[in-house]
Amino acid sequence: MTNAARKSAAASSLDQDWALERAPFIDAAESLANRIISAVASADAKACAACYTEDAVIFAPGYIPVTGQAEILKYFESVIAQHTVISTVFTMRAEADGRIGYLIQATVASTGNSTVVRMMRLTEEGVWRICAETVAA
Repeated sequence: MTNAARKSAAASSLDQDWALERAPFIDAAESLANRIISAVASADAKACAACYTEDAVIFAPGYIPVTGQAEILKYFESVIAQHTVISTVFTMRAEADGRIGYLIQATVASTGNSTVVRMMRLTEEGVWRICAETVAA
């Protein structure tokens, strides 16, 4: 095997390892997005807030920074009161390294389309939660 072939095989192996490591994060991230969609649809602001860490922060258009689960609960109560319907969330990019990850998602909602960037943290209990989020309309 040539040196170039060995390098290519090693890179391919690393890519496969990286894909296997990312898969659980992507699944968890998309599961959280689906939980938020369902919770908004069923007007369950508490279920929305439960997707975030205790110290999470949300930066959303029209709101001052929303910090902590109590404020995030109020934020989702406001979103639900506006009769917001989130119809689609599409993950455009997701990366994770150990206990921290991020994803960029396109969101289609009754209030308009947006891009959402979420930072996520793996809790001590082994559960991914959103620790920071910014919404760009």
